[in-house]
Amino acid sequence: MDFLQRTNYPDLENTVLSILSADEKPSSALDEIFSNKTKVLKSAIKQLFNEINLRFQVDKDVFQSITDDICACYTFLEEVKLHVGRGYDMEMVLSLMPRRSQLETQIFDLKKQKRTEALECWRDMMVLKKYLMMALSEYWKLSKRQQLLSSDLIEDKENEHN
Repeated sequence: MDFLQRTNYPDLENTVLSILSADEKPSSALDEIFSNKTKVLKSAIKQLFNEINLRFQVDKDVFQSITDDICACYTFLEEVKLHVGRGYDMEMVLSLMPRRSQLETQIFDLKKQKRTEALECWRDMMVLKKYLMMALSEYWKLSKRQQLLSSDLIEDKENEHN
């Protein structure tokens, strides 16, 4: 995903996808205990990841729409400049001047809208990534606890046999 490459988490996508693709079937009572919490965390991670993807796609679509509008305004502006530059009668030139000013203002406003959208997207992404990182952290803590308890149980069983 392009949006993850623009962040400080370039490997985040691979990490999330590996967690989501891991098929963890409970093989012991201990695994069964952790299974429900693991499923809930995976579901939260998947939902947050999907929300990040959706927000990025919305940002791309809005940016493209604004860019298209800016290009259309520049095209109209060039046509107005062409007519004004040819020196048609003064009445026509004067009638086109408000349109020229309106187009220049519209271009300025669209560029401002583009900057605002970029900022809004960044804010939304930071919030979503914060919650994603919190869910990942909880998942990793749970996995670590499960591994530690599992290894302790194995050691206890080995000690019983000796």
